[in-house]
Amino acid sequence: MMRPQKGSISGEPSSGSPMYQLNSKPTGTDLLEEHLGEIRNLRQRLEESICINDRLREQLEHRLSSTARGSGPTSNFYSPGLESTPQLCNENRVLREENQRLQAQLSHAFREHSQETECLREALLTSRSRLQELEVERERQKVERQQLLEDLKEKQQEILHFEEERLSLQEKDSRLQHKLALLQHQCEEKQQLFQSLQSELQIYETLYGNSKKGLKELGLDASPVMKIPPKLEGDATDGSFANKHGRHVIGHIDDYSALRQQIGEGRLLVKKIASLMRSTCNFPGLEAPGTEVMDSEGIHELRNSTSVLHHRLEEAASLLTMFWRAALPSSHGPALDSKAGESMKRELLELRTKLSKQESLLQSTAEHLKTANQQKESMEQFIFSQLTRTHDVLKKARTNLEKNTYKIASVKPYSCLSKGNPTASHTSWLPQFGSILPTSPRPLERPQAWDLIPGLSLSGCVALAGPSLCEPADPHL
Repeated sequence: MMRPQKGSISGEPSSGSPMYQLNSKPTGTDLLEEHLGEIRNLRQRLEESICINDRLREQLEHRLSSTARGSGPTSNFYSPGLESTPQLCNENRVLREENQRLQAQLSHAFREHSQETECLREALLTSRSRLQELEVERERQKVERQQLLEDLKEKQQEILHFEEERLSLQEKDSRLQHKLALLQHQCEEKQQLFQSLQSELQIYETLYGNSKKGLKELGLDASPVMKIPPKLEGDATDGSFANKHGRHVIGHIDDYSALRQQIGEGRLLVKKIASLMRSTCNFPGLEAPGTEVMDSEGIHELRNSTSVLHHRLEEAASLLTMFWRAALPSSHGPALDSKAGESMKRELLELRTKLSKQESLLQSTAEHLKTANQQKESMEQFIFSQLTRTHDVLKKARTNLEKNTYKIASVKPYSCLSKGNPTASHTSWLPQFGSILPTSPRPLERPQAWDLIPGLSLSGCVALAGPSLCEPADPHL
């Protein structure tokens, strides 16, 4: 009788056997290939067992046929073999049926596991595509947010520029108002000075009568000052508002200051002369010698004062010649025919145009600033709403990914793959054959689904189909 070698079909797992590789727990497609190799090895071992059984059966039949022609004692000697032949045939037939059934179950389990793997792979691809769509949407929203931030910076720069322009216009306006206030103050001072001179002249005439008569009695000639009024022969430096028939006078500020100083000194001299005249008029009947001396000294002092006053008046008259006549613009006056009037009109129109432009620019700047503020507020609200929406979308996506991960992790093996030992009732005959069949405790036992294809678990899905779905979601999402 031929016996198979134990090294070839022994049930002990060697270092290179598939059972040893299963204990090392490989992952991915390598694990699936190892399972398929193990299935092929089992099928080969089954075929070898069937061949060995057929060969043994033929040998038994041959020996039985040869012993049938032997003697009686020999027949009695081989009678137990003849009696055990049908039992061996039945067991061989049962073993074949069991092998076929196991092969059918293995093929069915392999098909089911393949279908389940395809389903899991499709789910993984769907999740990947959804994740890619979410990433693309996030990138697009990121670009939009960056664009909105750039637009916001540009609007802020425009607002700062408009604020600077508004401040410069306000400074210019305040400077012009300050100049106008200074001019009004100077005009008021001139009017006060003119009114004070008029009041003093009226007081002097009421006290001493006509000034021309008093000067003639004192032997002074008032003709150079009083009879011939000074002519305004000054030339305008820039030609603005110059008109020989004008009703206004324009001069340099230094000439005006000198004239004002001369008038002030003349006022002091007039007061001094008035006091001397008052002292002489208070003692008309005194004829004492001392009084005559005092009168002669007072008259001498009066002459000196009048001569100094005459000199001051001449200087004032010379200063008046430095002023020139001018015609200020008037809306009720006649039309200006000269070039100066036309230039004045042009300047006035230009000034009015500039003023209107500045007012319109200031108004438009204020409106633009208000619009920019409104746009800024609306843009901030839009950015906040977009960020809120993006946060909600990403949060929902993360929740969906966690749900999908939980569903995949909770997948269980199919009910058709039971965890029992279906061949336990058919292995009672194995010890009778010894080395004919494998001595492994589970040589023909149906492999469990979690032993053959660990890809049913979550880690197996990751190994078979790509990246893990049970990995924690990206915290940046």
